[in-house]
Amino acid sequence: MSDERYLAVLDEALAAISAYGPRYLVLSAGFDTFAADPLGDFLLSAAAYSAIGTRIAALGLPTLIVQEGGYAIDALGDNIVALLHGFA
Repeated sequence: MSDERYLAVLDEALAAISAYGPRYLVLSAGFDTFAADPLGDFLLSAAAYSAIGTRIAALGLPTLIVQEGGYAIDALGDNIVALLHGFA
């Protein structure tokens, strides 16, 4: 799944979350969606994680981020930082 397709589906999911009207959000941040992950079947670039963070932060909800998954160890830290920078 490309960055563009993933972000389009994420936008649909975020619209549904917004319509539901939660008071807070728990985000399970799995990085096995990264293109170089040996176990995942997604094709996300490192740049996608910043965009994901930005889109989720736009909900304006108090958010707990729980990291899970991600087996491209050499890129994992950079991907996490990209998500957090986008979220900030």
